[in-house]
Amino acid sequence: MIPTLFRSARTPTGVLLLLAAVAAVLAVSGSVYPEALGGTAVVLALVAILQRFSRLQDAVGQISELRARSSLQDQAIATLSDEAAVAAEAFEALALDLDRDLTEVSERIEALGLDLGRTRESLDSALSEIDSVSPRFAAQDAELRQLRTKIDGSTDFARHAARQLRSIVDDLESRVPNSDRTEVAAEVDDPVLSIAIPSFNRPDDLRQCLESIVAAVERADTHRVEVWITDDCSVIDAAPRLAREFALAHSYMGFRWLPENVGLEANLIECARRCRGEYLWVLGCDDLVAPEGFPRMLEDVEAGLSDVLVYDKERIDSSGVELQNRVAGSRPEGLQQDEQLRVGSPLEYAELTGVLSGLGFISTVVVRRAPFLDVDPGPYMNLTLFPQVAIVFEAFTESDVVYRNSPLVMHRTRTPQEKLGEAVGRREEGFMAGGQSRDGRYHGAALAAMLQRVCDRSTLEPEDFVHVPERLLRESSLLDWIRKNMARAAKAGLVLDPSVTVDAERFLSVAEAARARSGQIVDQAPDNS
Repeated sequence: MIPTLFRSARTPTGVLLLLAAVAAVLAVSGSVYPEALGGTAVVLALVAILQRFSRLQDAVGQISELRARSSLQDQAIATLSDEAAVAAEAFEALALDLDRDLTEVSERIEALGLDLGRTRESLDSALSEIDSVSPRFAAQDAELRQLRTKIDGSTDFARHAARQLRSIVDDLESRVPNSDRTEVAAEVDDPVLSIAIPSFNRPDDLRQCLESIVAAVERADTHRVEVWITDDCSVIDAAPRLAREFALAHSYMGFRWLPENVGLEANLIECARRCRGEYLWVLGCDDLVAPEGFPRMLEDVEAGLSDVLVYDKERIDSSGVELQNRVAGSRPEGLQQDEQLRVGSPLEYAELTGVLSGLGFISTVVVRRAPFLDVDPGPYMNLTLFPQVAIVFEAFTESDVVYRNSPLVMHRTRTPQEKLGEAVGRREEGFMAGGQSRDGRYHGAALAAMLQRVCDRSTLEPEDFVHVPERLLRESSLLDWIRKNMARAAKAGLVLDPSVTVDAERFLSVAEAARARSGQIVDQAPDNS
């Protein structure tokens, strides 16, 4: 053991261990040899000295370590100083670049100021030139106004010439033996549906319309549908001849010819006079029956679903091509295909879709025939060209209306030019011409008067129409739309029958007072249409 301790005494710790061992031996020996105790004390003193020496060495080691760390920190500081010097040089270079850039920008601004000065001089020169040519422009404007007046005169002359031409054609027709226009009766026992077609000219469109009816009726395999075609004294002989040929070829079709032209408005009602079906469907002679919609409508009619049935429509152009855009507002919104909606009255339906925009397109409305024909149409004639709407309000004031979101017809949508070309010389010419004068004549005081006359003949009151919209051309309150159209009529200098004006003011005074009490906001938007 002693040799091992001597080998370990090469370090201060080892020396301490050695001395501790010697002291332990001496202590043991002192218990046996008392004279050895003095040596033990010496050894213990040496141990204490060595312990202090060991602490001193530890302190020296810590100092050395601190010096090493200090040296590293000095090196780091030197490195940071070098980097700071480099950064200072870079910043100085950047400052020089910015100074050069600012100098360049100042020079450019100065040059731009010179350019602006020259531009101002050019503008002043241009203004002077404009002032010098203004008299010439004024003269040209006067010439353009004169030319416009001549064009308007030419348009009036063209219309007059067209009327004269129509008169000549009528005279020639009267001298040429007409084809047989003898009435042909429809032979259907107990029809559930009567399709009434008011017809005037348009033989090609009429042929397509009748062919679509034949296809739909034969596909439905029904014997309870009758069709009546009423020709309003067409000047094109092919139209009544075609209608009569179809009636002779199909026993469920009838033909009637009016010896005098009564006009579109009157023929909408007159065409139903020969009908005997439980339900009546007035179909425009240029519209086509939708193949999928007809059987669904026939099911609704046979089931007696409601007194008033309204359906959707698709649109085609004059050549029969389907139009993708659809007119919003003419049907309730948010319904799935073929879904139906039932409301308590025509008024409630109008609150969803508008009066004319919802019920005005007659080819999508099917009604019970007897109550419809029991109404005297006289008070509603020569007003809006929509007498059937007033008749529906009067005849079915308290009846449910069922709308089915399924197209019943393909409506032929003509351009304003096409409509006017067909209507020249007829009483509907002003309506077909369109524009603000049309709205002023038919959709202002005339519409208000029609609604007042409905109120006079039913349980409805003018205040019932306060919350009704109108979407025939754009979204608007019905009352605001009527007022704007009345303003258009006044601007155009249109003179209406005094009775129309009186009835219109009766309606509006009550309705607008009710609206004021309800707090509804009046549309103050300018009329830019």
